[in-house]
Amino acid sequence: TPFCFCPMTAAPCGNDSPTSGCINGAGTGALLTGSGTSSVALDNLVLTTSGLPTGSFAMTVMGTGTTPPAILANGLRCVGGWIHRFPPYSTASGTASIGRGTPNVSMGLVAYSTSSFALSGHITAGSTFHFQTFYRDLGGPCGAMFNLSNALTVNFTL
Repeated sequence: TPFCFCPMTAAPCGNDSPTSGCINGAGTGALLTGSGTSSVALDNLVLTTSGLPTGSFAMTVMGTGTTPPAILANGLRCVGGWIHRFPPYSTASGTASIGRGTPNVSMGLVAYSTSSFALSGHITAGSTFHFQTFYRDLGGPCGAMFNLSNALTVNFTL
């Protein structure tokens, strides 16, 4: 379930985008989407962030909770609780993915969570996690050096 879009009333410097994260220096908002399933057994969920500035870096995080939209740099932060960070990756093409079969996190997100995160970050059947992508936004509209995508909630099943 996507959430944490950037409406005009919440945009930090008039860089609103009601269908993605707040507008970045490339003139777009970053949109985080999921494909595959939320099945822990299949472990085939892939998270893709599009609308990123090219030639930069990004990092998708996973949190155990949410927060009301809070201005952070050029965007809005909505993921909270215990935060777990996936490895940073290049935004060379403006779109990047993590999950099974991707170059950034090639194993499934479930397998990665159990091998790399503390117990609070292990993805198991019945767990719910919230994802958001942080990225470098040089020349961003608010003068800050980074921005965020919208956020995505995933309720994991068996």
